[in-house]
Amino acid sequence: MDLDALISYSLSLSISAENLKVCVYNEQRKCLALEHYRFYEQITPKLLQGLFENHLFLRANYWKNISLHFTNQIFTIVPNAFYEEDFLIKYLKPTIQLPAQSIIYVNALPQIQAQNIFAVSTELYSWFADRTYPNKSLQVTHQVTNLIKLLSPLAKSQTSDRIFAIADSKLLALVVFKQGELIFCNVFSYKTPQDFIYYVLFVLQELKIERVQATVELIGEVSPKSQPFELLKPYLKEVLCLQHFDKRITLPFDFDSIELYQYIDFLVSIPD
Repeated sequence: MDLDALISYSLSLSISAENLKVCVYNEQRKCLALEHYRFYEQITPKLLQGLFENHLFLRANYWKNISLHFTNQIFTIVPNAFYEEDFLIKYLKPTIQLPAQSIIYVNALPQIQAQNIFAVSTELYSWFADRTYPNKSLQVTHQVTNLIKLLSPLAKSQTSDRIFAIADSKLLALVVFKQGELIFCNVFSYKTPQDFIYYVLFVLQELKIERVQATVELIGEVSPKSQPFELLKPYLKEVLCLQHFDKRITLPFDFDSIELYQYIDFLVSIPD
């Protein structure tokens, strides 16, 4: 990566409870850098400051584009027919306790004719927007927005149920489509592989999907050798890692060992 050409590069950052993922790509949508930092504690501006101060390029403020992608449980999906901009807080409050210091965003979901309303920490967002990248326009999306953007076209291409489980180190997103239509989307907090399995099986039971006929496609911090993968197999018809999707980005040959489904945050957020 040519550090003198950052003005023509785009920076994409994915922020979850304990993880920061970094992707840099050029105007041809070729990935130039892909990094993953796990802090093993709740991400705070202080932790990020320690990383950014000693990083080769993260502190640079002359990127062509900068995007932030948040993974958390503070979101709700509202159909366009019921959406009113004046009621954003009311939409969120029944779903989860809204932190006192939050910024609310709305992402359009044309794939399902709905809006994703979500909140992010004011302190965390301000650290990026005011202290780290001042005077830059930051694109802000939620993990669920990116997932529906990716998964909805895949689900519409088949008439069978499509069940997706997206794993972060602390959060599990479950997205289910029936005959191409979204019927379930939620994010659960989990601590153990057994918790992971419980939530998957619980959702299938609630949706009355027969486990012996169900295929669950895993995305994120999982692999065919991981515990969740192995523990799920006896209960389901099939468990696999999502492989066939619009990757939207080209990786150089020296990135061949990377499993793209583990970095899906970036792959679906890159603009056309």
